[in-house]
Amino acid sequence: MSEATKKPSYISEALLIAAIPPIAYLFAFVFEAGYAYVFSIPLELISITLTSAFLAGSSILVIGLFLLMLLDLISMILPDTSSPIGRAIGTLVPLFLATLAYVFYTLGTPLSSSLPTIAVAWLVILFLQFAFPLITQRSKTRYPEKQAAQAKFEASGILGGLARRFRQPYLLAYYLGLALYVTFYAGQSNAFRQHDFLVAHTSPECIVLRIYGDRAICAPFDAATHRVYTEFVLMRLAETNAQEFTVKSIGPVTGPRYAVPTATPFPTATPTIIFPTSGPNTPSTSP
Repeated sequence: MSEATKKPSYISEALLIAAIPPIAYLFAFVFEAGYAYVFSIPLELISITLTSAFLAGSSILVIGLFLLMLLDLISMILPDTSSPIGRAIGTLVPLFLATLAYVFYTLGTPLSSSLPTIAVAWLVILFLQFAFPLITQRSKTRYPEKQAAQAKFEASGILGGLARRFRQPYLLAYYLGLALYVTFYAGQSNAFRQHDFLVAHTSPECIVLRIYGDRAICAPFDAATHRVYTEFVLMRLAETNAQEFTVKSIGPVTGPRYAVPTATPFPTATPTIIFPTSGPNTPSTSP
């Protein structure tokens, strides 16, 4: 094949290398957003640091390596992808791996209540992928012919045409979307599975949910219901008279999105250092 007849490549090696830092930042932010979602921490408070990027990477590295090994195993036993049935199965492999990662991160957490919905969604997907051609392609006699005719019919649509015309960008966006989806729930899983927290010596005590740079995001909690409230306190760790902390095993804890509805209100913590420390709206402590 001559240079003139080669298909254009939309993704060069130089572009991939240049895209690594922003993509890594994106994954770290989505992971932190998933963590923040559990406790209703405003996204504006998230600050990506080397530590937060390391936490995000280490939380998804193990399952990522496992999925890569599983993908290698699946590729060995898959039918020939040049056949209609092999192509139909191959298109579901990335979604299947993303579902496995989702199950891994959500199992044993409040998010596991969504697993029946995921199972129903997979039944619908399998029906559309393998049973639907039996209904729409009744003029064909053999099942592989039905699959091929259905694939050709779907490719003639607008989305199918765009996928053919921009195959590399389409696949990149698809895989990136699946990975970000799993990363978001990995962040939530990290929040649900955390047991050890820094506890500030305040009255009442509040726990450190996240540390970004020299700022600690703290919130009061109810030890009886393991509920964290949204009266967030920002502590500046670099101050010379910074608040003292103790590591305590009080988890798992949940935020208001998953809290017990009958939990009683909890008083707001009053730490040594908060922002703002004073102002016209500061409540008076006199009787």
